[in-house]
Amino acid sequence: EEFTRKSNAGAYGDYIVETDHHIGVLLEKLSELGVDQNTMVIFTSDNGPENDRVRNMKTKGDMNTYDHLPQAPFRGWKRERLEGGHRVPLFVRWPGKVTPGDKCTTTICLTDVFPTLAGLLKTQLDENTAEDGVSFLDAIYGKDRPVSFHEAIVHHEGNGSFAIRKGNFKLIIDGPKNTSQFLDESLPDSFVLYDVVNDIQETNDISGKHPEIIKELHG
Repeated sequence: EEFTRKSNAGAYGDYIVETDHHIGVLLEKLSELGVDQNTMVIFTSDNGPENDRVRNMKTKGDMNTYDHLPQAPFRGWKRERLEGGHRVPLFVRWPGKVTPGDKCTTTICLTDVFPTLAGLLKTQLDENTAEDGVSFLDAIYGKDRPVSFHEAIVHHEGNGSFAIRKGNFKLIIDGPKNTSQFLDESLPDSFVLYDVVNDIQETNDISGKHPEIIKELHG
């Protein structure tokens, strides 16, 4: 009840206010314990926001009810391959190591957090541990901030379809979605290609201009 109607975005908005409150409690506790200056805090989300129009959610809190665009400026919602379904903020607070207000556009995955912390602790991981993750510690330090430390990143949509991101480009693939369909060689693939660095809303399909990129990403 402490957080009921504290936001202007319904029950889900109130939940976000409550989340913010508890993060504050955590940071205050770190200070109370005297370890806040030597502790890295990471805050992020696992995927993009929910859309109550699609899910018919009882706890409404998006544009359909409150004229709110939680995924702006991107298109797409949770479970979709578009950037709005996957791209989320990731905050790192680390006094003396991370400059407040510094921004980094290197694309990472949550699977990268484990090897990043292992690298921080100088712990060597075997080949079967966090094998899909790549450390982004150099990006935190500001030593190296490429488009991504991954050769490529796979996006998976809730309906079983995929996209692959490499460098500036994301290839959205529409085709077989289950085992029986994959075995049916008569089912065709279709492609949409976006430059997600220069076209963040993914509105300009450039697949016709870059067949070589489609071949590289799909091959």
